[in-house]
Amino acid sequence: MTDLIDDILDISKMEAKKIDWQMENLSVAKVIGRALEVTNSFIEMYQLEVVEDIESGLPEIVGDSDKLKQVVINLVSNAVKFTQEGPIICRARKINDEVTISVIDKGIGIAEDDQEKIFEKFSQVRNGLTDKVKGTGLGLAICKEIIVHHGGRIWVESERGKGSNFTFTLPCV
Repeated sequence: MTDLIDDILDISKMEAKKIDWQMENLSVAKVIGRALEVTNSFIEMYQLEVVEDIESGLPEIVGDSDKLKQVVINLVSNAVKFTQEGPIICRARKINDEVTISVIDKGIGIAEDDQEKIFEKFSQVRNGLTDKVKGTGLGLAICKEIIVHHGGRIWVESERGKGSNFTFTLPCV
């Protein structure tokens, strides 16, 4: 219940433009590293492995460290919840004038019809393993708000039974 209330407050503040963004030059590798530190016990509980695949020499980005860490935590946590066998890959690459960050899993995947809906508030996809929903249905909507605020894009590529690749971009400094 606390998670739901926190998520509702977060998205309400973002939509009302009442968030105090702490924008600064950031290392994407450090943001990902901190997010993985936070999720480490959760990852271990599911007995999964997360592989960091971060291109060396990535340029800095301008962003709010806590908010971007929240995005990575959410994407990794979702990958863990819907994956029985790892590894889960956190990849970061420079492509043109953007840094592209991906969280890739070999989980249950998402049907094509559900892929756009999952970024909407309170939208959830049933877990094909247990036929139960997991979470508040706000995490990906919050991720989208954060990434759009940073001038980026977020999307998913997925196929049922073959896993998902959640990717977002951030402009380089």
